Amino acid sequence: MQDGTRLKILESVMRAVKVGALMLDHEQRIVLWNDWIEQHAQRQVDWSCGLAFVDAFPQMTNGRTHAAIREALENNFPSVISQTLNKAPFPFYCSGTDLALDNRIQQAVEVIPIAVPGQQRHCLIQIIDVSKTVMREKLLRRCRC
Repeated sequence: MQDGTRLKILESVMRAVKVGALMLDHEQRIVLWNDWIEQHAQRQVDWSCGLAFVDAFPQMTNGRTHAAIREALENNFPSVISQTLNKAPFPFYCSGTDLALDNRIQQAVEVIPIAVPGQQRHCLIQIIDVSKTVMREKLLRRCRC
């Protein structure tokens, strides 16, 4: 398969997946921001590319996710951010109404170091909306009584 075809397929996959994908370079600058994040961050991809992580998400500076990013980039160490302890680390919302109420989607976050040929290490941050799962679990706990 030709590289151009592979790239088109990859771009299509990144647009289609229902998972947030955020890639940072070795200096913690955003190099990839997929459609899922664009929708839930309510910011265009053009706004984010090249921006430092701490500039895009200043409220997350020195938090658990930021520490996991440093570990991935500096020590090649992957991390899963506990959803129990960090219900909604990223300011991601389902709608403008949720944004106005600061009602963030609940998230499962994984930070993965990525080797990029000919470049310093990058990291991929995967974000999954677990709001419905959490709501179902709460309902199940209530029904057990």
